[in-house]
Amino acid sequence: MNVMRVWNNGSLVPYLDGRAPNSGSLTLERAPFGEEQAKSGVSDQLKDLRKSVYDPDAARERRIEIERVEVASTSGEALVMEQQVKRVGKLVEGVPVEFVFDVKNNGTKPLRITEVKADCGCTTAQAPPDPIEPGSTVKIPVQFSGRAPQGDFRRTVRLITDGEPTEIELILSGIIVPARCMIMFAHAASIAQHSTMPVNHSLLGQ
Repeated sequence: MNVMRVWNNGSLVPYLDGRAPNSGSLTLERAPFGEEQAKSGVSDQLKDLRKSVYDPDAARERRIEIERVEVASTSGEALVMEQQVKRVGKLVEGVPVEFVFDVKNNGTKPLRITEVKADCGCTTAQAPPDPIEPGSTVKIPVQFSGRAPQGDFRRTVRLITDGEPTEIELILSGIIVPARCMIMFAHAASIAQHSTMPVNHSLLGQ
């Protein structure tokens, strides 16, 4: 225990004492045994205090063993989006569009989006300049340039936060179509609405 308190100039002390600014904690459980003991006379039985704790050989062979590290959340996931995946349907190739995602802070402390990362240069987003107050909702605009191969597309923007979860994905999903197809579709739809002439429904995808 004393070794842990002086390690790295005492950087672990706030976590051992429960005073860490990020609410983290470090808990140590006494385990007077070690699977790596070298002396045959050293016991790893907890009830055998003489050979596992008080024997000089046991003291010399005792080790600090990290068995597991657990990340505990005291407030659960504080950031909740009303819609994580936006299925945007057909988009015209090369035509920029913008979509908006809603992000709400359901926690009890202000949370800040510290960074925004996109999986492609064709997709960008802006993080709000101010922290998201508890109970508040902010809108995250995501711009897509339309520069993508024709067919199904999926673009992801990752929000990096200073709270929990540490990362959130905003996903755009749809289909990229060439501009001439959309023009033909719009023209055929207009004819269908304003004319009694026979219409080639294959142009309408029917």
